[in-house]
Amino acid sequence: GQVFPSTLGNIVLGAEFEDGSVVIGESAIPGARKRVRRLFLWPEHPAAYPEAVAAILTANLIVIGPGSLYTSVLPNLLVEGISRAVRQARAVKVLVCNVATEAGETDRFSVADHVAAIEAQVGCNLFTYVLANDNFQVALPDGVLVRPAAGLSNKYRLVEADVIDAGDPWRHDPGKLARALLALYYEVGRREPSRRPYPSV
Repeated sequence: GQVFPSTLGNIVLGAEFEDGSVVIGESAIPGARKRVRRLFLWPEHPAAYPEAVAAILTANLIVIGPGSLYTSVLPNLLVEGISRAVRQARAVKVLVCNVATEAGETDRFSVADHVAAIEAQVGCNLFTYVLANDNFQVALPDGVLVRPAAGLSNKYRLVEADVIDAGDPWRHDPGKLARALLALYYEVGRREPSRRPYPSV
C-alpha cells in the first residue's frame, strides 16, 4: 500500500474550548482536559495533497478512524480538499469508532458522541456506515469503554462487531477489524453491484 499526507503544508493544529480558551499545538489539546468547541488549522485552508485526493476519489472502500478523534482523525478532515474528496467519492465509506475513550479528548464519549463531534467540526455526509464494538465483557475502568450507539442518527447505518483486542482492550484487534470491514464491504457489494470491483485481500 501507499501512504499519502493530507497536505504538504507546515500546519499547526489549534482548539477553542467550550469555556472560550484557546490552545495551539496537538499535544496541548488533550492536556487542557476540556471539551472542544472548535478545531482549526493554521494557516487556514491548506491545499490538499493531490495524490491523496486522487487516491480517495478512486477508492472502493474509505475507512475513517480509528485514532485520536481530535488530534488524529479530525485534523486530516479539516483539510477542505480531503473532506470534499471523501464526500465526492463513490466508495463505501465507514467510520470506525474507537473502542475506548481518551483522557482529555473524549472522556465518557459514546459512539453517538464521536459521530456528533465529527459533524460539528466538518459537517455531515462524510460516511454512511458506523462500525462499533459490541464486546463489553472486558476489564476497563468505568467510563473508558465506548458504550453502545444509543442516540445515533438514523441517517447512519450502524454495524456492530467484536473488534476489541482481548489482550489490550484499549485497542482494536487488527484481524477482527479487517474481517469486519471486509464483511461489510462485500455485503454492500452484493446489495449494490455498482460498488465493484472488490479490493484485493
